[in-house]
Amino acid sequence: MTRLSVIACLLPSALAAQQRGFTVGVTGFTGGNWQPSGVEVGTLRAVGAAPGQSVALMLRLGSFVQDQAVLIGGTTGFFVSVVGAYRRPLLTIAAMGSERDLSYARLVGVLELGVAKDFNSPLPQGNVRGTGAALVGFSFGRSGRIDENFAILGGPAWFVGDASSMHAQFTMRFQSPLGRGRRRGPPEGP
Repeated sequence: MTRLSVIACLLPSALAAQQRGFTVGVTGFTGGNWQPSGVEVGTLRAVGAAPGQSVALMLRLGSFVQDQAVLIGGTTGFFVSVVGAYRRPLLTIAAMGSERDLSYARLVGVLELGVAKDFNSPLPQGNVRGTGAALVGFSFGRSGRIDENFAILGGPAWFVGDASSMHAQFTMRFQSPLGRGRRRGPPEGP
């Protein structure tokens, strides 16, 4: 009974100490006659011992744009995706600012897996498709348990369903910690 009481007393403070954040962005895919593109919003959680490592759960909403009709707006159908992502800083390129308020330029890596429900899809995958992507890019901003920054990412993406195909994915994403998760000063680690 004593152990249960100690756990019950410590659980609220442990949950409050978890680092959480949010992310918003835009994503587009190239390759083929139709390119899915859309906006995304999600929640983050810090993982691992090093700062800047996080997992995200995102909702991506978008439509299919015909490649020759981008300037005149030829679209068909739309999609809803649930995407899980793991992000990790790979290399610090530069540090700028004062010792109390440092900003960083970093090379980051992101792995994404998701599932999409397509409505009136022109893609050969059918109405439900799986997605996977391995992205690398640059991020700019403050470091912390969850980085507060803007990132430009790109890399290969795979769509699977009734058929499979490879595309290039390009993403611009902003992320920030929630509440007391913001941290100023030099980071620990890479």
